[in-house]
Amino acid sequence: MSATDGHIPEERLNKNTKKSIAAVVAGAHVIIVVTTVVDVLLHVVGVFPPMSVPMDDRLSLIATSGGWETARHAA
Repeated sequence: MSATDGHIPEERLNKNTKKSIAAVVAGAHVIIVVTTVVDVLLHVVGVFPPMSVPMDDRLSLIATSGGWETARHAA
């Protein structure tokens, strides 16, 4: 088959699939690490209460807005 018929060679598809999976896993890892660090920092500087104290709805909204913003830009 020629390159113009829309057929993607299997070895290229496998390479691209592996890269895509690695990119998604790396992105998820970065998001988990960054959001955890930001959460801990917000607790340390006093924006959020100590970890043993439940947060109210307003603070929970602040905490989840970063994930919402990330999802909005990803779509």
